[in-house]
Amino acid sequence: MLPEHLSNHLCSLMPRVERLAFVCDMRVSKTGKLSRGRFYEAVIRSHARLTYDQAWSYLENPNGAAGNELAPEVRTSLQNLYAVYGVLKAARDARGALDFRAVRSRRASATGARSRDSMQ
Repeated sequence: MLPEHLSNHLCSLMPRVERLAFVCDMRVSKTGKLSRGRFYEAVIRSHARLTYDQAWSYLENPNGAAGNELAPEVRTSLQNLYAVYGVLKAARDARGALDFRAVRSRRASATGARSRDSMQ
């Protein structure tokens, strides 16, 4: 884990603060095909600092309270990014890609023995 000063200040995308970035600019077709990729250095200025929960709350219910707190530019960006995610995920699923996400579980023992983490 990064020290707080790095994670919350120097490396954080704080609203209206310029940050140096390395950009990958790509075209994604409606079928998820990637083309015209290029990389370049840039200076970016974030419109908002969101947690994953805030972004997901908006995406789950764009007309709810979470949407009212976001600037129109932020709402548009989130909608566009989620649409691109959906296209890329559909293309990945169509290729039959493996999903390596694992679920953690704990085994209980009737004898009171200590349980171990296991991956399913």
